[in-house]
Amino acid sequence: MFSEQKSDLYFSYLLRVWRVNSKPPRWQVSLQDARTGESFTFADLQQLKNFLDQRIAKGDPADEKTN
Repeated sequence: MFSEQKSDLYFSYLLRVWRVNSKPPRWQVSLQDARTGESFTFADLQQLKNFLDQRIAKGDPADEKTN
């Protein structure tokens, strides 16, 4: 398990995926930050991947609050 001291060294999200009845049917995705409650919605899995790639590339999630 992670210690309290290392809590800023990882990301934690609640992932939701649902199918949209459109032509053609597609999937949508949302993430909710477990620490802040902030939600992010994506039109497809590629947008989700891009978001996570950017977050990971930036580094420590705690840094986002100070920039």
